[in-house]
Amino acid sequence: MRQRKWKKALFAIILLLNVVFFLNICRYDYKTIFNNQTEYYKNHFNIIVNEFKAKLDMSMSFIYGLEGFTYASLNYDLTQEQFEVFATRAQYHDNFIKNFSVAPDAVQLYVFPLEGNEVTLNHNLKTDARENVVRDVLTAMETGEMVISGPYELRQGGLGMVVRSPIYKDSLPWGLVNVVVDVQSMIEESNLYNCKELSLELQHKGEAFWGSVQEPNYEIVLSVGNETWIVKTHLPDQLTKENHLSFVKNAILLGVSITISITFLIYIIENNTTLSKKINYMIYHDSLTNLPNRRALSEKIDLWIREKKEFTLGFLDLDNFKEINDKLGHALGDELLKVIAERLTSHKSAEVYRFGGDEFILISELKIEAFEKLIVEIQSHLSNAVHLNEVIYHITSSVGICAYPHDAATKDELIQLADKTMYYVKSIGKNSYQIHQS
Repeated sequence: MRQRKWKKALFAIILLLNVVFFLNICRYDYKTIFNNQTEYYKNHFNIIVNEFKAKLDMSMSFIYGLEGFTYASLNYDLTQEQFEVFATRAQYHDNFIKNFSVAPDAVQLYVFPLEGNEVTLNHNLKTDARENVVRDVLTAMETGEMVISGPYELRQGGLGMVVRSPIYKDSLPWGLVNVVVDVQSMIEESNLYNCKELSLELQHKGEAFWGSVQEPNYEIVLSVGNETWIVKTHLPDQLTKENHLSFVKNAILLGVSITISITFLIYIIENNTTLSKKINYMIYHDSLTNLPNRRALSEKIDLWIREKKEFTLGFLDLDNFKEINDKLGHALGDELLKVIAERLTSHKSAEVYRFGGDEFILISELKIEAFEKLIVEIQSHLSNAVHLNEVIYHITSSVGICAYPHDAATKDELIQLADKTMYYVKSIGKNSYQIHQS
C-alpha cells in the first residue's frame, strides 16, 4: 500500500512538472512566433518604404539638378531653346516630374513642358491669385530656403507637391525654380499602393495625405528636402490566423509529446530504466527527421556561450515548401523533409538542428569565411533533384548567417538576427544566402 501511494505521489509530481513544462514551452513558442511575425512585418514595411524613398530621392535630385543648371545659366543669357534641351534630357530620367519652370524675379519665363502649361508662361508668381502660392514664393526668396507646398490635390488632378527653390546672385534674390512632383503616380507605382498585408498612411505636418491606419504602432520618418514625411503602419499585435494555427499545432504536438513522455516515465518506474535513453532522445530530437530539436539547440548554444566559444550560426529555410506541402500533401512533404535532413547532416563541419516546420539551424566553430563556403556547398547539395514516388523535385533554400559574439550578445538575439537576415534573402529573390552586415 505504501509503495502504491509513493508511485501515485511520484506520478502526480511528474504530471505537475510536465504541465508546468508544457505551459512554459507554449509561452516561449508563442513569444518566438510572435517576435518572428513582428520582425517579418517590420522588414516588409522597411523594404516598401525604402523603395518609395528611392523614388522621392530621385525627384529631389532632379530639383537639385535644375538648381545647378539655373546657377550655371546666370553667367549668360539663357534661351528657351537651351532650356528645352536641358529639360528634355533631364525629365527623361524621372517620370514623376509633371512640369517645372525657371522664374527670374518670380516670373516664369522658362516652362517645360510648355504644351498644356501655356497659361503659366510669363506668369508672375508674386501676383498669383492664390495666397498660399504668393506666401511660399516670398518665403523662399526672403529666407533662401526651399519651400515645399503640399502634398495636396493639384488643380490638374491627382496628389502632388510643388517645390520652390530660391536662386541667389551676388547674395541677392535673383528668382526661383519651381517643380511640380506627381506624388500620386509615385505612390501608385510603388509597393505602398500594392501592399495587402499592412495598412499604410503618409503624413506631413501631422496631417494624413494618403492612406489610413487605425492605431498606428510603427513608423519611419522620411527626409524630403528640408521637411519630413512620416510613413505609419499598424504591425499586428496578436498572431495572424496562419501563425495562430502554427502555434496551436505546436502546442498539440507538444501536449502529445508530454503525454507520451509521462506514459514512458511511468512504464520505467514500474518496470525498468532501460528506456531512459530513448526518452532523452525523444526530448532532444525531432520525431520526423531525427535531427536535434529546438530544445537541444538552445542548450548547446547556452553551453558554448558559457564556454565563451566563438561560433557561426546559419538560419536555413526551404523556399516555397508550403506550396509543395499544400499541393502534394503532408505525407510526401514529410518524406521530402527527411531527405533534406539527410543531406544537411552529410556535411560534418556543422551541427544541424530542426528549428520548426521547414526551418533548420546550423552552428559551427568555423570562421565566417569557412562557414560561408560550407553554406554554398550545402545549398548546392540541397538543390540536387529529389526522387519520390517516381516524381522529381527541386528544392532551394535561403540562409541568413551571423556570428557570436561579433553580431549579437545573446542566444535569442543571435537567432532572431539570423532569421531576419534570412527573410531579407527571401525578399530579394530566394535561393541564396546573406551574411549579416553589422
